[in-house]
Amino acid sequence: MRSAAQPFVLDGEGSPVNVVYMADDLADTPSLKRQGLFPCEAEIARRLSQSERRWREIARQLEREGLPKIDHIMGGRFWPAVVAFFHGRHGIGNMVPSDPDGEEHWDAT
Repeated sequence: MRSAAQPFVLDGEGSPVNVVYMADDLADTPSLKRQGLFPCEAEIARRLSQSERRWREIARQLEREGLPKIDHIMGGRFWPAVVAFFHGRHGIGNMVPSDPDGEEHWDAT
């Protein structure tokens, strides 16, 4: 059961400008399932520009290719590992800078 937000007066005057309402629980804040290192599947779909339905369809196939599985303790996929998976899948996961090939000669013709 949700509880009502309680007024909190910022400076003691009680004018409407100085009163904010604080929630008693986290239900009134943006969903914690969408934040942090273990976002929910809907948030992963959103971050990857996919519909939730499409994400559900392709996630299992991508898991067979190495996409991190849902961590059952944390309740979501470890987001940095998801990003690393897609970087590797598209060839940018292990990019290393090349060695310099020598001194530059800008005035040479």
